[in-house]
Amino acid sequence: AHETLTVMLSLEGLELHTAHAADVYNGGCGNQGKLLYTLKPIIADKTGKGSATTIISDVTSVPDAGWYVNVHQTTNLTTQTSSDPILCGDVLTGR
Repeated sequence: AHETLTVMLSLEGLELHTAHAADVYNGGCGNQGKLLYTLKPIIADKTGKGSATTIISDVTSVPDAGWYVNVHQTTNLTTQTSSDPILCGDVLTGR
C-alpha cells in the first residue's frame, strides 16, 4: 500500500534571512544512511524562525523508526561545509 507522508519542520535560532536545505535519510543521527527524500527548504525570517511543510506522495512504507532529518547550512549543497548539518533529528512516527 502506498501512503502520503507529511513532514513539518519548525525551527528557531537560525541565522536571520537564511535558507536551509532539509532531507530525510535512512538510519539515525548516530548511524547515518542514504538519502530517502528531499524536503522543501526552510527559510529563516527576520527573527531567525523558519518552517516548511513537505508532502510526499507514493511512499511505500513509513517505519516507526530508522529515519532521520538533517537540516543543512545552506541550500547550496555543492561543498562539504555547505552540506554539513546544523541539526540532526531521529524520526519517531509515534504509531
